[in-house]
Amino acid sequence: FDAVAVRETARNDAKEAEILPLLLGARLALAVGATAAFLGTTVALDLAPLYQSTVLVVGVLIAARAVQLDWVYHAREEMGVAALRNAGAALVTVAVALATVRSPDDVIWAAAALAAGPSVANLVLVAVYARERGVPRPRFAPREWATLLAPALPLAASGFVMQLYYNVDKLMLEGFRTTAEVGLYESGYKLYALAIAAASVLYPAFFPALSGAFGDGAAMRRAGERFGAALLALGPPFALAAAVYAPELLALIFGME
Repeated sequence: FDAVAVRETARNDAKEAEILPLLLGARLALAVGATAAFLGTTVALDLAPLYQSTVLVVGVLIAARAVQLDWVYHAREEMGVAALRNAGAALVTVAVALATVRSPDDVIWAAAALAAGPSVANLVLVAVYARERGVPRPRFAPREWATLLAPALPLAASGFVMQLYYNVDKLMLEGFRTTAEVGLYESGYKLYALAIAAASVLYPAFFPALSGAFGDGAAMRRAGERFGAALLALGPPFALAAAVYAPELLALIFGME
């Protein structure tokens, strides 16, 4: 939904007032269904009590995502607001983790930290928007949701397949090794996520400009060239550093053991 909403409002600022209530209503309705499915699946899996509780706590993120409004500020190209939201979420997560996690038995508190950061940040962003333009009210109009859902479906399908691609290795590994070893594997994988973070940030930064240039061939070309040049400037240095210094990076962050 974010990409569709950003695209439409970047092309026409007046559409923000129309799209925001529809998007909020659609997301809240989807969150209810997704939460029910998530809870049912988690209970049906019959996991160990601590594991099950931890997974259920992470499920809070489904509801938190429903009221995330950073797409509004991406569309306006007010990236500072969106950046503060992301930084705030990270700081809350770190603060809760540092205050509560003391041993491996505190895994549920680690999950609570992951859920707390985005939840608090999203609520603060809703309050910021309410101060600017009034409290955003969801609009429950399924027929009108279809106008947003239709162009979002290809992106949704792509996103689902990407989630499978990026997580099937961990699921397969869980079948052959211990959960602890999967955790170590995932910790190392975090370095990859860190390496692509800069490139990932470019996408929401450039997307409104690319959308706003739609229909103007010269403007689209200029925006595309800037985007491509920025990606090329970031990619090779990170790739080279990762290839050459992988052992040292792992040891620095996680310790030699």
